[in-house]
Amino acid sequence: MTTFTFLRMGITIPPAFVSLFFFLPAVLAASPAVSVDSGNRGSDVNLQTNPWKHQVGISYSMISGHGIHYLTPVNDKWAVKLSFITYYDVDNKENVLVYFDNNTQSFEDIQLTNLYYNLGLEARRYLYTTEKLGVYMNAGSFYSHDRSDFIDGEYGYDWSRQFKDTKLRKHLSMGTGLGIERRFAGVIEVNFDVGYIFRTRTDFSGQSSLNLGTGIGIGYRF
Repeated sequence: MTTFTFLRMGITIPPAFVSLFFFLPAVLAASPAVSVDSGNRGSDVNLQTNPWKHQVGISYSMISGHGIHYLTPVNDKWAVKLSFITYYDVDNKENVLVYFDNNTQSFEDIQLTNLYYNLGLEARRYLYTTEKLGVYMNAGSFYSHDRSDFIDGEYGYDWSRQFKDTKLRKHLSMGTGLGIERRFAGVIEVNFDVGYIFRTRTDFSGQSSLNLGTGIGIGYRF
């Protein structure tokens, strides 16, 4: 039987799974949506005409990233979600014995900085909607950037060296899956989804993996 092997991953995948992973979103996108129109405030039957169609909230997804999100419809079946989070931190270290390249050392004040951000995008295709429940297929991707300074060292029997170093991690993930959302009081929504994700490091390491991924979030419609 023919198999597919991902570079640097050591994962061998049957061709049937490869076909399912790439063609399932297209099949679901072409399928008709089923809806139940209650005429109430919480109904999401028509995503465009629903007066409470926009959503803001917080979410964590291995498919489309994490942070503060904004969800809005594109038409009566599709919606898009944007998510973003960032933080920046500075840590000042005093009187650190630093080793320099010219074989000298001295006590220095060092500023260590940390920068992280995560930017994600998700497309949702709603398959079934009622007043309080929604079922959807999603596909998404996110990019994360994590840069942090730290004090590294080399140590021997009777000597030691310390110096400032930087660690940089950059990841790109993409995936697809199925999800469900539950509405409370017409305007509060909680969602959960599960699917397959492909994740790779975009720096020099080139590490990649294919795994199951999940996501959860809570939002407010307005």
